[in-house]
Formats: sequence, C-alpha cells, structure tokens
Amino acid sequence: GAHSAYGDKHIKLTKTMRIMQDTAEIGRHARMAPVELENVISEMVSEALRHKTEHGLLYIGSPRMADTHPHVERFSGERLQTMHISVLGNSNGAPWPFANVTPLSIEEMPDALRYVLFLSEYTGYGLFAQQLGESDDWAVFHTSDWNFVESMVSKLQDQYDLQRPF
Repeated sequence: GAHSAYGDKHIKLTKTMRIMQDTAEIGRHARMAPVELENVISEMVSEALRHKTEHGLLYIGSPRMADTHPHVERFSGERLQTMHISVLGNSNGAPWPFANVTPLSIEEMPDALRYVLFLSEYTGYGLFAQQLGESDDWAVFHTSDWNFVESMVSKLQDQYDLQRPF
C-alpha cells in the first residue's frame, strides 16, 4: 500500500526497507524534490568537511560526474591528508578538474540512482536515492548507522575493486 513518506505514490517497501525503519530512528525513508535532495547531499558534504582531519572516506555516486561538481568543489584547496574522496559515475569523457578528489568512471551507473557514503572513525552517514518513475521526485533512504554505512562502503569497495585507505 501507500506509505506516507512517499506521499500519494504507491511504493512497496522491500523487506530491507521495512527493517531499516528502525525505532532508534537512525534510518529514514523520504520522498524529496530534486532541490531537497541536493540540500541533503550538501549537508552530508558539509559534515565530511567538518571531519576532514579524521581518517575518512566520502563516496559520491551520480549518473553524471558533472552533477557532483558543486559538492566536491568545496574541497578545492583543502589539505586532505587523511580524508579520501571519490566520485563515481559516468564522466562522458570530460576531464576531471579537482586534483584532491578521485574520479571513478562507471559507465553502467543507472540513470536514476544517486548515493553518498561518508565514513570516518566515529561518524557514518549514508544516502541512497532513486528517482520515482517519470516524476522529478526521489525516493530516499538515509541513515547514520555507522555499521550499516561501513558495510555499504565495504560492498562498494569490493564491487569496484577500490583501495581501502584505512
């Protein structure tokens, strides 16, 4: 049936989505307009900037790498000795302008999927967003469960043979 987090859309929650609607409120589902999604991603990037002196990872996945520029340009000029930042998506052959952010070109990235994973020694945030059909809105799951985020980072690293910096 319909779930209020998605408004009038009839979205069936999977078993995993229901499990993650935990009572500790460290994971939430929401329906967001594109501008709201960009604001949440921006807040997650701000959090990563606040933790830039800790050992950490920030992965931003987007179908088009160029869509991540407003977020990663905030790290330009930052000395990131212990924070490793990567952007995953389709580069469309464009040069990458950010020296301290690693681009990982993934040509088969789904068009309607975005994610952010931020993991430091003491903090973990994850966001997964999928566009709702023909709508501009996004079905979003976000969490601050460190163990869940660490597991997703590990799966991402395994899937794409990424280096484990810590």
